[in-house]
Amino acid sequence: MLKMIFIFVVGSMILSFCSERHPASAKYNVYFYFPADSKEYYLGVTQGLDQCGQTAWNFAREKGLKNNNDWSYICCLKTSTSECESKHR
Repeated sequence: MLKMIFIFVVGSMILSFCSERHPASAKYNVYFYFPADSKEYYLGVTQGLDQCGQTAWNFAREKGLKNNNDWSYICCLKTSTSECESKHR
């Protein structure tokens, strides 16, 4: 029984590690930056890199920045050990 639990735990850790590295299924913290403003605005957590970018675009549109190219965003990969293991766009 102990052996089965060990195998389950190790298998779960491996699957978790793999999903953290796959852009479509990984979770990302979304940070938005207004033009001429160095302050970052946290928009939440998304699943998948595409959804992260879409969240930033939607926020920009809501704030009237759709045609302004000066805003930016960062998608931070969430892992079991870090809130921002790596930054993406």
